[in-house]
This record gives sequence, C-alpha cells and structure tokens, in this order.
Amino acid sequence: MVGLLGLTANTLAIAVPFVACLYQFTRNTYSLNVPMADWTLIIPFSFLLSVCGLIGGVLAPRRIRFVTAAGGLIISSVILAVPIIL
Repeated sequence: MVGLLGLTANTLAIAVPFVACLYQFTRNTYSLNVPMADWTLIIPFSFLLSVCGLIGGVLAPRRIRFVTAAGGLIISSVILAVPIIL
C-alpha cells in the first residue's frame, strides 16, 4: 500500500506542473478572464509530493522500492533545478 501511495505521489508531482502549464497556455491563447496559476504554490506542492514519493519508495515493498525512490529523487531534483535555471 505504501508503494502505491509513493507511485501516486510521484505521478501527481509530475502532473500538477504540466496541468498548470496547460492551464496557462489555454488562458493566454483564448484570452480567458480567469486568474493565473500561482507558481509560488505549485512548485513547493510538487516538491512536497515528490518527497512523499521518495519516502514512499523507501518504505515500499522490495520489488518496487528502487524505482519508486529513484523516481521521487529525480523528480525532486528537477523541481529544484528548474527555478534555478530559469
């Protein structure tokens, strides 16, 4: 069960920024009068989800432990690196 939660957290950590980018794109393309996505909330939330995925990977059953933990580590590294690069 912990492995499934870790995989779900990793999936959401990737999906949330992509959905926010899609939201921004449609907002700007179609000139919608809706509020902008708040990136100061999205980036820490995605980082928190990826850390939860890392912890879930460490506590997961042996069969999926490495993949889930490595996924959480890689996702959290990318989330931390993107604001530094931009």
